[in-house]
Amino acid sequence: MKLDYFTLLSPQPVKIQNVGSIISPTLNDISNITYSTYKMFLQVLLTDIKGYYNAIDMLGDNYFLPYSETQKRQILKIKQEYEAGTQHEKNNISFFNIFIFDYIFRDTILHALNFFIKENVVYSNELKLFTVYDTNIENPIGTIHGNNYNEVIDVIFQRLAIQSRENNFQNVKVKNKTAQSLLDKIKKGSQKNSEKVNKKMELPNLISSLASHHNSLNMINIWNLTVYQLNDQFQRQCIDDAYEIQSMSVAAWGDSQGKFDNTIWYSLIN
Repeated sequence: MKLDYFTLLSPQPVKIQNVGSIISPTLNDISNITYSTYKMFLQVLLTDIKGYYNAIDMLGDNYFLPYSETQKRQILKIKQEYEAGTQHEKNNISFFNIFIFDYIFRDTILHALNFFIKENVVYSNELKLFTVYDTNIENPIGTIHGNNYNEVIDVIFQRLAIQSRENNFQNVKVKNKTAQSLLDKIKKGSQKNSEKVNKKMELPNLISSLASHHNSLNMINIWNLTVYQLNDQFQRQCIDDAYEIQSMSVAAWGDSQGKFDNTIWYSLIN
């Protein structure tokens, strides 16, 4: 399910048929649950089968300290069965059908889903799936299971602009080589030190930087932005800065070769 740019920018929830409504959380929403909790939610939703079993292998018995012996044996049995399967069989197994037997990991996923889904999500031990309820607990409006879990997570990440954090200028289109060169320099500079860039692109730094640099956003009103809107405005600000550099150069030295692109400030970023 590919969301269009207008929908991504909108603060309104996105409805997934037979599931529920995926919200685009605001910075205020994240502040209410704390940033560390938000990062934990992202971490568990980003986890796949490989990462999950790597964590178990790395931690060994320490992973199972909160579990009963029966629960430990069940998790390890499922792990053994998965690893014994063919590559084709592994490719057709949803992570959902693995983590639901790990009650601590499953409950963390449940809390994350309840943050990103407008309605109330409940785990059903009987049905081995998540049930989504609106106001009436008697009548579910949707379910999350092995067949649609990945789609739900994908929509959540689209609403958070996860990809744009790693590829801020990948989809920018400009009209001439001079303008493209400016954006290439920004992109090259931003990739010079990946560890440093990752820290610079952390949410708190984006909030602080944009609030101090933007013409109208500040520390009072920026909290009303959704995460996607924040990332979008950060990208726009970077493009606008490149435009300002180019326009000042033209103002000082002229543009006899006609290379100035006066459309760079509204370049396509999605």
